[in-house]
Amino acid sequence: MDTLLLKSFLTLAKTKNFTKAANLLYRSQSAISLQIAKLEEITGKPLFTRDRRSVNLTVEGEQFLGYAHKILQIEEEMTSHFQKPSIKGEVTFGTPEDLATAYLPNILGNFVEAYPRILLNVHCEFTMDLLKGFESQWYDLILIKQDPQNPHPRSEEVWKEPLVWVANKEKFHFDWKQAPLPLVLGPSSCVYRKRAVDTLNKEGISWRVVYTSPSLTGTFAAVKAGLGISVLPLKMIPKELQMVRTL
Repeated sequence: MDTLLLKSFLTLAKTKNFTKAANLLYRSQSAISLQIAKLEEITGKPLFTRDRRSVNLTVEGEQFLGYAHKILQIEEEMTSHFQKPSIKGEVTFGTPEDLATAYLPNILGNFVEAYPRILLNVHCEFTMDLLKGFESQWYDLILIKQDPQNPHPRSEEVWKEPLVWVANKEKFHFDWKQAPLPLVLGPSSCVYRKRAVDTLNKEGISWRVVYTSPSLTGTFAAVKAGLGISVLPLKMIPKELQMVRTL
């Protein structure tokens, strides 16, 4: 049985609307209607009842629904089995902790599932340390943070995201005209630290580092406690903290 017919059947059963099903499958409404008619011809049974507002499964349609799911599941398993990549080997990948936490879990999980014969080694380090390791050929691939005005010559841009000052506004009240500005930052090898300090120096704002943490968890905890402000990518601000302003 043509699996395209089954996919149209399942989509229509879920949406209960020919127009919605057609939009989801990127086909015309008439094409979906013809496919359902073909299925009903094959089974010799009406699979849907139709009215002006929606379509609903008949008793026979409910029974057919289970078989359709099973057939498509078997097709997916068969395709997956015979199309498994034969590639194998070992890959050492490096990334900063914040990117690993916020963006990579699903991506790395999908990679391991798609390439089960590849041994993946993931290391979380600061960008500066990752670059040193990459130049020493310790890493096969690294995902790093860098200033778009001064990119690494061998790098390729993946995405851009603005950096912002963040604080716990319920506990931290600071006038930018007062000094020095208390900062919660990573160690000297942290890219965010360099960007924050360079920005403040350029604006003539005095500052002092009151809390240094190599981990994202430590930084969040210190800022949440109201010890000072820090720098984060806009989309990585946790719900307990708020943006103060952009860099």
